[in-house]
Amino acid sequence: MFDWFLILALTLMVLGIIGSFMPALPGPLLSILGVTVYFWSTGYAVPSPLIFTVIVLTGFVALVLDYVASYIGADKADASKKTAVAAAIASFLLFFISGPIGIIVGTGATVLVRELFLGKDIDAAFRSAVYTTVALLGSIFAKVGLTLLMLMLFMLQFLF
Repeated sequence: MFDWFLILALTLMVLGIIGSFMPALPGPLLSILGVTVYFWSTGYAVPSPLIFTVIVLTGFVALVLDYVASYIGADKADASKKTAVAAAIASFLLFFISGPIGIIVGTGATVLVRELFLGKDIDAAFRSAVYTTVALLGSIFAKVGLTLLMLMLFMLQFLF
């Protein structure tokens, strides 16, 4: 017999990992939701309360890191907040057209064009584009790593 709550939890956690690749989707929140659903369905027994807390805190660290990295990247790049938002929207939309390359190209190109439009010289605009893109990629890799860790911690409960 299938444990539908386990299937739902695993599905949400895998979607959380996939969502971590996309800047506009809350990957870590999906993973937190997945583990919470299963924790609730078992009467708060599996995973253990300690492991559940570690998994949820890991998810919150991923969320905070995502916003902090984006902010620091845009700040260090001297890009405007509106430029960072425009880059996030462009990379999200281009992801569906060209996959992960769309995130990189969408972010870099959007920041470059917008900063040129705002009057920056080409060197400053290019520097803003590179810094913002690197910060975005760093936050994506961190989110993916942390959501993978959440899934592994969850799965370890069934091995021991």
